[in-house]
Amino acid sequence: MTARNLFRLSGLTAMVFGGLRLVSPVLVAAGVITATTDGYRVLVAIPFYVLALMGIYARQHEKAGVLGLVGFAVAVTGDMLNIGLRFVTVLVAPYIQQFPEAVAAAGQGPFTTAMMVTFWLYVIGYVLLGVSIAWAGVLPRIAGVLLALGAVVSFVLAALPVNIGAMLVGAGMVWLGYALWMGNSERVASPVPEMAATD
Repeated sequence: MTARNLFRLSGLTAMVFGGLRLVSPVLVAAGVITATTDGYRVLVAIPFYVLALMGIYARQHEKAGVLGLVGFAVAVTGDMLNIGLRFVTVLVAPYIQQFPEAVAAAGQGPFTTAMMVTFWLYVIGYVLLGVSIAWAGVLPRIAGVLLALGAVVSFVLAALPVNIGAMLVGAGMVWLGYALWMGNSERVASPVPEMAATD
């Protein structure tokens, strides 16, 4: 498989699962799907998020430098840890709710610490990755801003009934996926210099 095909595969993955990430908070808030159903969606989607992140990083790694590498590594680590947490919350938690002592113990033990660590890795990783995308200019800069802003909003506005942060991250992923799929990332990222060159 050529590098171009790998980028296109990553781009397709980013568009599909980024799109689901964009619309699912609205569907949950509207009652179209349940939070449990959305939990299954996240559990299945996370490995594809990682594939999309690999393509995004590979496309810009030469210009993104250390910042891009650190952002990619932290974001992937947060996503991979989230698989374990989602497995517990979606598949295990419903069966232990009949035991109040077990639920109380889980809420005060290492599970809560793991949730906090995973959340902060997600926020920090996507902020750094988004900033590196905006700084490198290989992929659409505004899409990188959406990733970083979405991660911050997920923290600041976590109490809202609609997960606006996830929607922003999903929009950024769709945009980045489109750029990877089309194979004209630099043209999408910096139209102004290109127009100036043709004058």
